[in-house]
This record gives sequence, C-alpha cells and structure tokens, in this order.
Amino acid sequence: MKLFLLVCLLVACVMLGAVEYILEPKYLDVGTWKMTPWEAATTGALLVGNKTGSVAQGLFELPAAGKYYVWFRDYSFCGNFRKTQVILNHEDVGTFGDAANEKKVADWMWTRAKDSVDLPAGKIDVGFTALNPYSRCDALLLTTDEKFVPEGKAEEAIELKVVK
Repeated sequence: MKLFLLVCLLVACVMLGAVEYILEPKYLDVGTWKMTPWEAATTGALLVGNKTGSVAQGLFELPAAGKYYVWFRDYSFCGNFRKTQVILNHEDVGTFGDAANEKKVADWMWTRAKDSVDLPAGKIDVGFTALNPYSRCDALLLTTDEKFVPEGKAEEAIELKVVK
C-alpha cells in the first residue's frame, strides 16, 4: 500500500510538472568524511568533511531524466568558509557552504546552484569534495521546478535510492 501511494505521488508530481528528490548523504561512501549526529539535520546526522580535499561519493537512482535545479542544505555559521564542491555525473554543479544570511546568525540554509543540470534517468554519480576543513552537507535536493524553494527539512521530497 505504501509503495502504491508513493507511486501515485510520483505520478501526480510528474503530471504537475514538478518533482522534488532528496539525497541524504548518510548512504554514501563517506571516505574520511564523518556522519555527525545532529537532531535538526534531515536524517538526524550531518556529513562533515574534516580534511581539505576529502571526498564522499556514491551512486543514486534517478527515476526520470530532465532539467534539474540543485539545492544544497547546510548549517551556516555565516563565516563564508567551510565550502563543499558538488559533482553530479562528472559535472561540477557548484560550491556550497557557509554564507551570510539576512539574520546574520548561524542557521540552516538551502542554497541553489547557479545553473540547472540536465540529468538522464538511471544511475547518477555524486561526489562531495571538502574545500576547507569542516565542510558540511545535510541534504542535496533536485527539483524540476525552477521556482521551487525548499523550506525546513524538505520532508515532502521523494528520497532517492542510493545504489550500493
């Protein structure tokens, strides 16, 4: 029944022209990165790259090809460092991390990549490279809706299956 409802939700989203998929990094090969428990994180843990140049990577299954807008969720301390480079299918989609926010206080923050990315259906490789010590990633969200802006933990997004 649960699978049927998930399929119905996916079909409805496709028919409306907007689908949100979320990749939770807890399933990746984290290498020298660490999964740090943090209750406010999407999965209850935050991916932290403690060493510059360290890479967390993996494959996930994308159900539908399309033009996707990439969002990255992080806990920003407003220091404009702790940067993470994100790679999807061997393409650099952006550098994300600490940035000033309007409140000028540490807080969870979604940041969108400048450009969209065309992705095929099927297996997609993903990589996170720590450009500074203590780079972090809570979640990566892909959407087909150019105007979509995620809020909170984006709990309405469909979780992407990580391929082991």
